[in-house]
Amino acid sequence: MAEQIRISQQDAYSVSVTLSIATPKFSIDISGADAISYNSLYVKDITQRVANDGGSIGSLTCLESLVDDLNPTPPSTVTGILNISNMDTALAVYSLIRERNTYFGPCMTVYRSSNGETKDIYFLDNGNIDSQSIVNFSLGGDVLVQSWYDQGLEGNHFNQTDNTLMPFIVKSGSYLGYVENQTVNTGDGLISKFRYEALQNFTILSVVEVTGNAVVLGTDNSNQYHLTAQNGSTLDPHTSDFTAMTYSIDKVDLTSPNRTDIYNALFNDFSLVKTSGRMGVRRKLQLGYGSLPSFNNSRYKAVVALLTTPANISDVEDELITKYSL
Repeated sequence: MAEQIRISQQDAYSVSVTLSIATPKFSIDISGADAISYNSLYVKDITQRVANDGGSIGSLTCLESLVDDLNPTPPSTVTGILNISNMDTALAVYSLIRERNTYFGPCMTVYRSSNGETKDIYFLDNGNIDSQSIVNFSLGGDVLVQSWYDQGLEGNHFNQTDNTLMPFIVKSGSYLGYVENQTVNTGDGLISKFRYEALQNFTILSVVEVTGNAVVLGTDNSNQYHLTAQNGSTLDPHTSDFTAMTYSIDKVDLTSPNRTDIYNALFNDFSLVKTSGRMGVRRKLQLGYGSLPSFNNSRYKAVVALLTTPANISDVEDELITKYSL
């Protein structure tokens, strides 16, 4: 007896799939404009969905072999930055555009401030976030970001459980086109499961804009940050726990920048920032600052955390600059 699973682009995460497979003989029909390329990711997704719905898979080996037979060609309509030179060193990927062709999960879970209802928001066929769905969900009010999902393989999602600290994606029924921190409470912003490991090199690419003094990228410890924009300050843009830091904005290296340099480069203009360095302790990545609300004046379109600096980093930067018209 054969069981058949049919998964389309929009159905992949929104339709409940319940299976009880008695024998290891079944087929998988995956349709839609976007083909599957990274088969291991889909095996993981399918088995997780089945488990979440209380089902079971009789033979994982059989499932893996059948998925391996699928066409591995990615769609031509969407080009993800992580498909360049098989760059799989990304520890976390957050973006308002699909960055991995094989990612079919939601972009984010949003929170309607008027009544506390939530909704998963997916990507359109062209790879952009379904902004109209968020606007419709807003009912003319504000919509906040509860979770911004990691499109990589590690599941290092951004989350915020306190609705008073969640950033905006819609204000008064208008889609912003970016994730904007609130600036009224200490700790405003999203915290990721991604951690800077002690003594581990890292590189982070972010498409970001600031509207005032801001800690663009911080940690779950209120005193730790590695990218600070501050008008009129000559202080170094990172604390002592971050070492060997380098900065590049729109592919232009900054030599020994201070906080004013960062502020002037990012103020009222979205730019691609590359920051590289090493963390002295283990901390979680946070969008914004956990100490002063007045330092959360940041807007984000994408954040990509990488282990070290891959050889093809220039290609990845070009992709982000092109995608976001910087």
